[in-house]
Amino acid sequence: KVTNSGTEISLEEARESWFCSIIAAGSLLTPIP
Repeated sequence: KVTNSGTEISLEEARESWFCSIIAAGSLLTPIP
């Protein structure tokens, strides 16, 4: 849930965002044959 300030997000959103960030970083750092 987002607060009035819009700085807080739910744990589920944070986990998805973190996971996507890891996948994106991994795809950039890993050479694709």
